[in-house]
Amino acid sequence: MSLDAKLLFISKSKPQGADTSLSLASKQVLHEVYEKFASENKFSDESLLRLYGIFGSTFERALELYELARVKKICVKSEPGNSVNDARWLLQVTGISGEIYTLFPEVNFCSCASFRYRVLNDQAEHTCKHILAAWLSSVDNKKLSVQEIASPLFRDLMRFHVTF
Repeated sequence: MSLDAKLLFISKSKPQGADTSLSLASKQVLHEVYEKFASENKFSDESLLRLYGIFGSTFERALELYELARVKKICVKSEPGNSVNDARWLLQVTGISGEIYTLFPEVNFCSCASFRYRVLNDQAEHTCKHILAAWLSSVDNKKLSVQEIASPLFRDLMRFHVTF
C-alpha cells in the first residue's frame, strides 16, 4: 500500500478543519475506509457501501475504472543524488472512452466534462469518477500501474497539461 499516494482532496490523513471541496463527514468516511483497508488489505463490503452512500453512481463508475486497472502513476526515475523529497508524480486515468485524464496530487480537478458540469457548474457532485478511481487505486496498489520516466520527459508532460 502506498503511503505517499495522498491524492487530491481525498487525503489519507485524518481530516482537520473546514473544507469547501468535500464535507468533513465525507472526508472522515474516506479516512476510515483507508484505515480499514490498511488493516484488512481489501475493501470490505461495508466500506464499499459507505462510499456508495456518499458518492452514489459516481462511485459505481469509479469502481468500474478501478476494477479495470485504468489508473497509472507516472513518476520521475530516481537519479543518484536525489532525495526522497525530490519525488515528483502524477496520475493518469484512462476513461472508458479511451480518453486520458491527468490528475495532480492534492488537487481536486479533472478535465472531464462531468467534473466541469456536475462539480464546478451545478455543484451536484463533490468530484468525478476519475478522481475516485485514482483514490481507490492509490489505496490498493495492486490495481495501480507505475511508469517511471526521465526528469526532462516529466517536465514536458507537466508543461503540456498545465498549458491546455
